Amino acid sequence: MILDHAKLFLLGTLPGYFTYLWSQNADRYDPKVETLDTQFQYIADRPDVYFPFQSGDETWCINTTQHPQQYGDLSIAKKSTVSQFMGPNFKSKFDTDYKQDIIVEKCNLTIDQDIYVFLAQKRIDLTVDTNEKQRYQDQLDGLTRGREYVDKVLYEYVNSIQHLMPNIATNVILNTNRELYNRECYRKMVDTFNEKCFNLSKNTYALHKVHVFINICETLNGRTDNWEKAVKQLDSHCPQHIGRQFDREFELK
Repeated sequence: MILDHAKLFLLGTLPGYFTYLWSQNADRYDPKVETLDTQFQYIADRPDVYFPFQSGDETWCINTTQHPQQYGDLSIAKKSTVSQFMGPNFKSKFDTDYKQDIIVEKCNLTIDQDIYVFLAQKRIDLTVDTNEKQRYQDQLDGLTRGREYVDKVLYEYVNSIQHLMPNIATNVILNTNRELYNRECYRKMVDTFNEKCFNLSKNTYALHKVHVFINICETLNGRTDNWEKAVKQLDSHCPQHIGRQFDREFELK
């Protein structure tokens, strides 16, 4: 019962911090006066927070973050009001603040983003029944294998186009985050990855890897022939590896 409650709590909290802040802003400011730029700055300036969750004698702490970005013609954001997009009377009833009332060092475990791995491991640790423990271990192993497979496919793909980016190391492409400008390239990359490699609406781990395509597109920005070659290589690379067996990320049951 504790784990079921924890899962509901975690799944309900982690994805929604940006939405919460966005709605909170709408409650606090007049949408007919506030500009889109002011709203963006309000959300971008909110700090990460930690939510305490008690399970027996343990305190688990959930680190919630959000990473808002702007793109396009930013002058529109400075001139347009929120009401032009959300209506003049939008209210969400979220006009409260989460209080940072916990000392992070006192947490038994700080949970960042990987709640599925965390929950699987907690099930293994807390289950006494041998058969149940093995079932949960099998689930964790399946989850780990699926994620390792996504990493392997991406690593081999980036290596296969390294000749197009001779001055950039593979690990830099895989592990850094650049700002996106070349949207045409990025859209084609992500669409191809979704269609030929992993269904991004089903595999959340693969979805979290799309920054790799931003890095590729920005490295090749201004060299249309090269990024088109990179897209073509992705199109041919994935079918060699993907039997769609990892299309949907391994689910906890």
